[in-house]
Order: sequence, then C-alpha cells, then structure tokens
Amino acid sequence: MSSNDKFLKYATLCCAVIMFAASSSGCVEIEPIEGIEDIFKISSNSENSSSSEQVSVPEVANLSVKTAEEILAKAGLTYCIEKEKSDSAEGTVILQYPAAGEKIDKGGQVTLVVSIGKDEDTESDIGPIIQESNSNSVLIKSFVDQSFDDAKWYYESNGLKVKYDEVYTDKHEYGNVIWQSIMPGYSDTYVEKGTTISFQVSAGKAKVASAPAVSSAPAVSSAPAPAVSSAPAPAVSSVPAPTITPTPPVQVIVNRKVAFFSKITASSIFSNEDIPENVLNYNGRCWAENKSGVGIGEYIEFSHTSPVTVGACGVVNGFTVDDENFKSNGRLTKVKFEGDDVAFTFNIDPDSMQLQIFDFPELMHTRSLKIIIEDAISGTKYEDTCISVIIPYE
Repeated sequence: MSSNDKFLKYATLCCAVIMFAASSSGCVEIEPIEGIEDIFKISSNSENSSSSEQVSVPEVANLSVKTAEEILAKAGLTYCIEKEKSDSAEGTVILQYPAAGEKIDKGGQVTLVVSIGKDEDTESDIGPIIQESNSNSVLIKSFVDQSFDDAKWYYESNGLKVKYDEVYTDKHEYGNVIWQSIMPGYSDTYVEKGTTISFQVSAGKAKVASAPAVSSAPAVSSAPAPAVSSAPAPAVSSVPAPTITPTPPVQVIVNRKVAFFSKITASSIFSNEDIPENVLNYNGRCWAENKSGVGIGEYIEFSHTSPVTVGACGVVNGFTVDDENFKSNGRLTKVKFEGDDVAFTFNIDPDSMQLQIFDFPELMHTRSLKIIIEDAISGTKYEDTCISVIIPYE
C-alpha cells in the first residue's frame, strides 16, 4: 500500500470518529477539513497510475548513443541498438523507431539505428548482426532467400534457439532460407530471448541417380545386321523430383516486396488473444471478429502517416493452426480491399489454407488499407470469421 493510500485511510477514519462523536453528543460543530479534496485527488491519481501510461517518444536522431540513452531513460523508455554502415560519424543515431512524437506505453522499446561509419569491414552485408539492448527481447528479421548461416549466427548470438530442416528445391539457392516460423511485422517485432525459431533451408535440386555406364561393345562381325523393326522404342519416363510439402505453419514465399504500414487496427476482436497483430506473422493465432453472425462489414485496417503504394494483397483465410480449427471457425468467401479513394472486391476460396494473392486492377496510393469481410461462411462450431495472415504487396 502506498503512503497516499495509508494517509487516506487514516484521514477517513479520523473523519468518521469526529462525525460519530458529533452525532452522539449533538453539541460538536464540525468544521470542513482543509485539504480533504486534495487527499481524494491524490488517491484517484494513485489508482489511475496503475493503468498503462503513454509517453511521447523523444527526438534522439543525430545524437550520440550515450545522449540518446540518457534521454530515453528520463522518458521511461527502453532501447535496442542496431548498427549500420553510414556516412555519419561512428556512434551517431541515424534513425529511430518509433518516430519522435509518437505515443507508446511507458517502458516500451525504441529501436536506435546507429552508424558504424562507412569503412567498417567487420560488419556483414546483411546489416546489423549482434543486437545491443537493455531489455530481454530480440528483434525479428527476415532471412528468406538469404544465407541460413547468417540467420543462425544472428539469432543464436542474440539468445534465440534455432531449429532447421533441409528440403530439396530448385527455386532457392543451396543453403538459403526458404521459410522461417516467425516473420517480422509491419512495425518492429520482438520475441523473448530463449524463444525457438525454426527454418526450412534449401538443399538444392533433388539428385537423380545417373544411368550406369555402358561398357564398350565387342567388335562387330562383318555379317549383315538383321533388319531393324520399325516399331518405335518405348518412351522413357523422366524421374520426377520429389514433391516438397512445407511443414505447418505454411507460408508461401513470393518474389514481391511487402508494402510498409506502421499501424494495424481492427473493427472488433473476439478476445484478447484474437488481436489484429496476429495476421502480421504466423504465430499459431489469428484475428477473429466479434460481430453477430459471420461478421459482414468487419475489417482489419493498415495505416501509415504518408501514402503507401499497394498493388496486391495476400490473405491466409480462416484459423489455420490445424485442420480441426480451420473447419470449426468461419471463413471469408468474398473480401474487399479498400483504400483512400478506390476499392476492389474478390472471391476468396473458403476451403484453402494456403496464401491467396489478389492482384489489384490498378495501384493504390493510400494511407489506409482496409481488408473487409464482404461475405463469409460459418464454421462447423462457430460463426466468427477468422483470418490468419494478411500481406500487402507493392
């Protein structure tokens, strides 16, 4: 109990005793207690302080790391440092996320991108390797189509556990990452140290056994060769490469650039576990709406402070953590993508657990992108419509 709470209880008790004495004797005049309103104000503020307090992110770009750390500490914020090559002096903050002026929870984390100078040769081409931080969280990076060795080094160096499987494929270079279980979102994504992250790694093209070597034939006699039948030789079937079936969660890799939005919200959520942030990467959860019926008109909205170019959008329909949950919950049959000035509607397969990509007839230049439930079917147990993944593309 705080000192304010103790004082309030004591003051209240004293008031009660005085009032009781006055009412009993009938001869005591009770004067108002000076400052009693302030006591109750203090108590009210004390109770409200337990809720989540938001603070404005201070401007620390172009400052030294030491100065930035001091400013963030005074604001009650933690930080994470990434290092990049830059023309700026070594140790200078060149970027910050979130940007200055944005509101975040007190105790939240600000990412500082710090210059290591332009002549640094020890840093890998993939950017920052070892992350410095005053928290117990690790920034998630995508290593899809990059070296698995780099991914393994980055995550193990930062305290994550790494698991991987090799699969044959001719679409990704040998040793490159095909898929990773945790992907970055449209704002920074962090996980706790000790978390396990899984990868699928290309083992190159499937090897097909070569035909045995043919020994040289003995000398042919001068006798005439028998007539050769005109019947065609039997067709030789080619040996098919093995079919690669990704292990769940399924994530289709496409050669498209993701459109960056800084904020995601939803018209409603079914529970605190079914938040819109779940669609940013496959984490075994989904977004589920909370409107009566199958949620016609409910939506997820991506937004940014400046216009973003969007030419397509990928959607993983339903709650795809497993087949039972997929069938039990509602799925879209028609989806609308609505920008600031234009909207496009598509039919979507309610029985597919794969990523479905919708190419827009024209580019959107928009600060807001809504993914709206135009029509849906209920599941075998529940009506609530679910979406597992949404990926806007440029």
